[in-house]
Amino acid sequence: MSKDILSRLNSARIELLDLGLRNPLINFRTRLRKIDVVDELSTEIYRILITEGKPMTFIPAPVKSQDENGQDVLELFDESDPSSKMIFADGDEIDENGIAKRHIDVKLQTRFSPTSLHAKLLTLHNDAQTYIEEQGVNILFLALGFLHWYESESSDDEHRAPLILVPVELSRSSARERFVITYTGEEIESNLSLSEKLKREFSIKLPNLISDEDLSITKYFSAVNKKIEGQTRWRIAQNEIVLGFFSFGKF
Repeated sequence: MSKDILSRLNSARIELLDLGLRNPLINFRTRLRKIDVVDELSTEIYRILITEGKPMTFIPAPVKSQDENGQDVLELFDESDPSSKMIFADGDEIDENGIAKRHIDVKLQTRFSPTSLHAKLLTLHNDAQTYIEEQGVNILFLALGFLHWYESESSDDEHRAPLILVPVELSRSSARERFVITYTGEEIESNLSLSEKLKREFSIKLPNLISDEDLSITKYFSAVNKKIEGQTRWRIAQNEIVLGFFSFGKF
């Protein structure tokens, strides 16, 4: 394919991007179908899921006690900060690199009860399969790291946008088995919609994500952080991790 045709295709692709705040790639909202992964490290998840190619599972928040009605009381964390530590994890062993054992296993921690977690995973699985059957495209991604940004210095509305999007699949061997998440092997994406919006409206050019064996997501986050350092309230939540739907269909 000639360079001229490739250039025109890329230009058309950019023009079709949805840069509005309704796009979860620009403004990821809490009401969306999703599962927040809590108290985990993006670097370790990337290593286990992509580099080592291992499947991972989801675990509910542990039960601490029961209330006066006999209902389970879960050990939760600060819900206003998705990257904060859970209470129950304070006594976990730390290795020589300062990483806790819970961060290097194949279990992804969540804030949900066992019943709620199963229901959410089942819904995501069924919806993902329906979309593949009807549209022929997988839109289920594990988002690693989020940019928290504002439209202006005077705005009080903080927006969240994912930075690295890993295409994944939810599956289980039988109805009695737990769901596992695996990397599909398709291209790992940076957030093209966010990149174009920041370029047009803030003159910020985010670095390219080179998806290969040498990809260092830590270096990528650092490079993004350098690009936004002029924005006083903007920040990167490197270990903010979400499983959800991100549609790239428009381009």
